[in-house]
Amino acid sequence: MANYYSESISPEQEPRTPDRKNIIYSPPKLRRIDRKVKDSREILLGKYLNTKILNESLEKELVKIKNEDEEKRIIIKEQNEVLVSHKNRLCKIQEILFENSESIPDWIYLKLMNSLVRKNL
Repeated sequence: MANYYSESISPEQEPRTPDRKNIIYSPPKLRRIDRKVKDSREILLGKYLNTKILNESLEKELVKIKNEDEEKRIIIKEQNEVLVSHKNRLCKIQEILFENSESIPDWIYLKLMNSLVRKNL
């Protein structure tokens, strides 16, 4: 029996592994990659924050435009109501003139009706 490990194993029984001389170890590139990842994270975070700020400002502008639009719609609705009421008044005046045309002198009747007809155009 052999006392040493090297004596007990023959060269044919050694496990086959690649020679350590043929293996080339390269220095780790993790630090460079970590910096690139960190830089790209910062760039993405900056872009995200800029986009978020832009989005908030656009939302504020949209709300402002919606409020202005609603105010204008209210004004237009009020003006339309006033126009309709004035038109109804003119029609009533015209009816009253027509009903009382015999009691009014012709020249006054013609002037009043002409003025009412021009306003209806």
